[in-house]
Formats: sequence, structure tokens, C-alpha cells
Amino acid sequence: MNKLSVSQLKELYIDGDHKELTIKLPHNRRKGHFITNLLNSNILTMGSKILGPPLTFGADPEFILEDDNGGVLLFSNEHVTSNFGMSEAEVGADYGLLEFRVPPVDNPLSIIKSIKTLYKKFNDTVKGASIKNTEAIVYNHRLNRIRKGIESGIEYDYGGTGKDQGVWNNINNECDPIIGLESTQTFSAYDFPRFPKYREDILTAGGHIHIGGTFIQLLSFEQLRLFVRILDEKILPICIGCETSAGELRREAYGFPGEFRIKNYGIEYRSPSNAIFQKHNLGKLKKVYKIIEKIARNFLVTLD
Repeated sequence: MNKLSVSQLKELYIDGDHKELTIKLPHNRRKGHFITNLLNSNILTMGSKILGPPLTFGADPEFILEDDNGGVLLFSNEHVTSNFGMSEAEVGADYGLLEFRVPPVDNPLSIIKSIKTLYKKFNDTVKGASIKNTEAIVYNHRLNRIRKGIESGIEYDYGGTGKDQGVWNNINNECDPIIGLESTQTFSAYDFPRFPKYREDILTAGGHIHIGGTFIQLLSFEQLRLFVRILDEKILPICIGCETSAGELRREAYGFPGEFRIKNYGIEYRSPSNAIFQKHNLGKLKKVYKIIEKIARNFLVTLD
């Protein structure tokens, strides 16, 4: 088998031909940062598990709704089909929040198009409710969910069974990479994470960004943590720059830098609020996804 140069191996990696890279790499163990980074990743142990697209983008932004009188409207799964007529594959309820369920795509421009389509369907379909331009409000959603159920006599499904408050970091533990599994645990990209106590008196809306494909799946856990720290550096300031003053209120309960979960497709980046997904900020959201694409495609090449 002919050996490839480092530049040829880099080309396979950047082009997303990771299946071929697993075949060529064992016969081309050369010196240099890139080869070391590859060997420290999961690329050789994954083997036949390297399937599917090299890079995907998705999201599940949440929104606080208000009724025609300006009061909070707790969104339930019953609203989806009976009141609003939209599929639960498109929207859903998460602790009384409206959640847009954006399907994974392989092009950043496509995800913006998908979000615009969901906005249009929501605005064309929904009557008596609108999306609030805020990241959080002081509102005891648990007590209000109970109160609304008692008053209406209906046990609505508002989504979710309890927020996980744990943050795991790798100070005193060894962690094998999780491939093809989903974590309910929130991980931190930092050794000493800031993660505030969950507060039921604050209703918060996140803007979770999904990044998947083999560019992400082949990374070791420590490489994932570094990847998230780079996201904090490059895109989190853009997301925070879109926030209202309620962004600080949200971070009293949820959404510090470095928060992520491992998913079967890759990772869910949980630090951004919903502000970057507000309709008037979609131009900046497109920029965010383009930056993510560049970081992901070049990660192991540029990593020193």
C-alpha cells in the first residue's frame, strides 16, 4: 500500500473522507502535530463506525410565548396538534416553552432557510400567541403549570421531566469517548465550571446549537472540550451581543460558557441563549454557523 504524505492525509481529513483516512493512517504514521492529533482522536478505534456525513448542523431553540393580553402562555404538546396544527417533528413543548426542532442539514445556509420556514409556519398557523423577544423572565413555571392544570381541569403535557443540574469535568476521572450514545449529563469544557443552581422562579430559553458528523464524532473527549472552548471564544460573544438585558437573568440559572452534551450525531452546544435565533438576528446566526463550519473542518489541522 502506497504511503501518503502528511499533506495528502490532511486533504483527506479536510475533505471529510474520514473512512479512507482510517484505512490509510495506520500505514502512514509520520511525525507532526496533525498526525499526533489524529492518533489522539478516536479515528482508529471507531473504524467501521465512521459513517454518515462529515459535518451536520442543527438546533432546537426555545421561545417564551405571550398571549394577546401580554401574559405568559405556557406551551404544551397539546397545542401543537389541536390548537396550532403543526407537527411535533417541527415544534414541541419544553417546560412550557415553544421549541423549534430544526432538522439536521449539511449546509449552514440550509439551516437558516429551515428556521425561516418554521417561523413562517408558526406565524401563519398560530393564533392568540406570539414569541417574546427575551431570553428569560421571572416566572415560577412549575407552580404556574400546576395552577393552570387545576384551573382548567386538564393535565397538559408541557414537555420535560426535570432538568439535569450536574456538570461533569475531567479533573479526577478518566472518560472514554461516547460513540453513538446520548448523554443526559451536561459536560463542561473547563476544569472548574461555573454552573449556577437551577431556579424554578426563572423561565429561561436556550438556543442550543447541534454540531454533528464525523468531524465531531471522531474527536476524543478532551478534544471535544477544547473544541467547545474555541466555540466560546469565537461564537459565544456574537450570541451574547444579540441579547437583551434579560440575558444576564438567564445566566443566573442556566447557560454559562462551556456547557455541552454528547449526542449520537456529535454535540449539543448549550451556552447560547435563544437571542441569536430571534428572527431579526438570523443574519448573525448565519455568520455563527459559517464560523462553526470553518472551525470544525480545520480543527485537528490547526490544533497545536
